[in-house]
Amino acid sequence: MEELNKKYPIEIEIVTPVSIGGGAEKDWVNGLDFVESENKIYKLNLRRLFQPDSGVDVERLLPLFEKRDKQGVLRLLRNKLDRVSDAVFDMTFYSANDIKAFIKNELSGKPVIPGSSLKGAIRSVLFKELKDPTEKKEKIVFGESDKGDEFMRFLKFSDVEFEKTGLVNTKIFNLRSGEKPGSFEGGWKHSWAETTSAYKPSGFNTIYEALMPGQRADGVMLLSDKLFDLFYRSDLEDVSYFKVDDKRRLLDVSNLFQCINVHTRAYLDKEIEFFNTYRTDRVDSILDSLNEIRSGSDFRSSSSCILKMAAGSGFHSITGDWQFGDFSIDEIRSQGRNRGYFNDRPSAKSRKIAITKDAFYLMGFVRLRLLSEEEIQEKGQRQKARFEAIEHLRKQEVERKREELERQENRKRYDTLIQEARACDQRGDRKAALAKYNAAAAICPDGSLHEVPIQEIELFLQRQLEKEELEKQNAEAERERLRKQQVFVEGGLAFLTEERNGRFVVKDLKMAVNRVESWLKKSGNQYVPIDQEEILIQALIRLYKAEKKRELKRWEKQSEGHWKSISKIVSADRIEIVFKKVIG
Repeated sequence: MEELNKKYPIEIEIVTPVSIGGGAEKDWVNGLDFVESENKIYKLNLRRLFQPDSGVDVERLLPLFEKRDKQGVLRLLRNKLDRVSDAVFDMTFYSANDIKAFIKNELSGKPVIPGSSLKGAIRSVLFKELKDPTEKKEKIVFGESDKGDEFMRFLKFSDVEFEKTGLVNTKIFNLRSGEKPGSFEGGWKHSWAETTSAYKPSGFNTIYEALMPGQRADGVMLLSDKLFDLFYRSDLEDVSYFKVDDKRRLLDVSNLFQCINVHTRAYLDKEIEFFNTYRTDRVDSILDSLNEIRSGSDFRSSSSCILKMAAGSGFHSITGDWQFGDFSIDEIRSQGRNRGYFNDRPSAKSRKIAITKDAFYLMGFVRLRLLSEEEIQEKGQRQKARFEAIEHLRKQEVERKREELERQENRKRYDTLIQEARACDQRGDRKAALAKYNAAAAICPDGSLHEVPIQEIELFLQRQLEKEELEKQNAEAERERLRKQQVFVEGGLAFLTEERNGRFVVKDLKMAVNRVESWLKKSGNQYVPIDQEEILIQALIRLYKAEKKRELKRWEKQSEGHWKSISKIVSADRIEIVFKKVIG
């Protein structure tokens, strides 16, 4: 099936600075969206400013933003400007106004010329091309969208994305009354009430974020000639057949580009004549740029065209060009504000001039050029890579938002766990507190509320564990001591007969008494029980017989000598019995 739309890949080249605004709410406010420092303008990234790792004291920054304290913001951010800025521009000019921001692709953040802006600029050209000399109503010329016969729906442009923008200063070139009555001369507007012949870069000037000369980007133009033919073959009633053949002719890209070139060449000739007529300071620079466009463009080409569009286009470029053979004025009327007139019709007496270094431009000239097959293939690969990069950025943004949401959820969970851990700690449940703190650390390792409590609780629990281990060891030792004591007690006085290496362990009476006293104490007896007396007696006999002769006297009397020691372990009513059995 034959395509209803013819697709034309095109390249757009910026010839003079182009600015397309995103609305006043997008304009950069000094001290909020940007700051000035050391002849540079820093465009701040507000999202980056408020991230935790920005190093910016947000509590100090917010009041400065609210008060638009430019110097305060600059002092706070001075050492962090490169880190928190999207872009840095050389500042060769100053303006007290906000900076007019360029519209951006919300996903990639790059500047974009909307297809609607290109279409709107071409619409003005086609209105002049199609209208009758006396016709002023666009509905008659173009038709109406409600009826489906609106001509511009058969011509479409894609949005065109560029890589970057620059900043450009703009001044108002303004006509004023000359020295002779009824004469006019050029000047530069420096305030509402001041226009002088001398150019000054500041005063009633505005800075625009703009695409700069030489930049190129690719786009697509669609001409729906087949759809147009189908529409007008349907014999529809109540639709506009105004210059149908001329409209169909303009849906051929060669004819369309030639039409735009004819219009732009005539427009340039009239602007060159205007500035030659109303000369003043720096007009030669304006004429140089206009003549460069005029001489450097092939206006007979059917594969490229020069189009004027966007901010600074001016009255004649948008609505007035079809009304005037030239851009002269013959009267200035004061109606709230001064307005130029020519032949009793409103005309334009001022122009917005863009200044970059020593170049002075009328704003908004672009070159549209059809791409060759070779270029299409080559740039198709680049476009594919660009789309893939945009998709990658989109996925990155989705992932960033997901990670940010996860961080926020983790932070909430972290704070909850910290509160629960503190509650456990206050109840004395240190192990439960440690488990909560460790769970919080696993969620947010870089959190600041868990590290010290974990160290303190781990130290406490380690000491407690060491104490419990020591107590366990002491209890075990005590059990072992009691076991040995029990064995010792249950063995009675058998230790008195114990031998080691063929010799008795108990060698003398003192050792015997001491060992028996120890046994008595552990067994709970005051004196040797009768059932243990025989063991004691046999031990005493052994010791008595082993005694040296000179020591025997200490055994002879029951009330003296060794028997005083023995009486400590033998009761008074049994000592005599023991004595007689030992001494015989």
